Amino acid sequence: MKDNIVIPLNKYSENRGDLYVIEESENLTFDFNYYYITNDLFSIKKNVNSTDFTLLIIEGELKSKTRNIPKGTIISNVVIDDLELVSDCFTGILMSKYVLNYREIIEIPSLSFKAKRLFFVDNMPRGSIRGNHAHKIETEFLYAVKGKFEVKIRGVKEFNGIISEGEVALSLPKAWTSVKSITNEGILLAFLSHKYDASGFIKND
Repeated sequence: MKDNIVIPLNKYSENRGDLYVIEESENLTFDFNYYYITNDLFSIKKNVNSTDFTLLIIEGELKSKTRNIPKGTIISNVVIDDLELVSDCFTGILMSKYVLNYREIIEIPSLSFKAKRLFFVDNMPRGSIRGNHAHKIETEFLYAVKGKFEVKIRGVKEFNGIISEGEVALSLPKAWTSVKSITNEGILLAFLSHKYDASGFIKND
């Protein structure tokens, strides 16, 4: 069995919520075909083979035999039966090369691109706004994990509406995009098609 991989995401705290970010690296390749969200650790332990998945913890804290694993951590090659929940709630994103068929898992609609980077924003306050920019070459897939968000996409495949838990929006290159949380404690997840490049953003002067 491969060595356990436990990768904490970089965390940036600000008044618009806590931003957790990770991108493809030597330790983690986003070569997944399927993404699933679940809040049931028991179902993962019952149904998923340890070698089939990588897990991103979005809410809650887990414990293995050797350490506590807080939210904002990616784990893989960990023995599933060794994991225990040590908090009141749990939400995780399963990233897998394989189709998983059981009802406790909600499949995130398939991406139209291979993700190279992902982030989630935790505890977005009501009224807070993220985005307000476009990407020169990057495609961005937005998924509402918790709460409701007003999404405005202008210029390319325009969209102006609300996404709630389990709903998605797609922002294509050169599309001007902003996301406003209309509930408290919102959690927004995003998959992006390229690694971070500060020169790849288009912003107002």
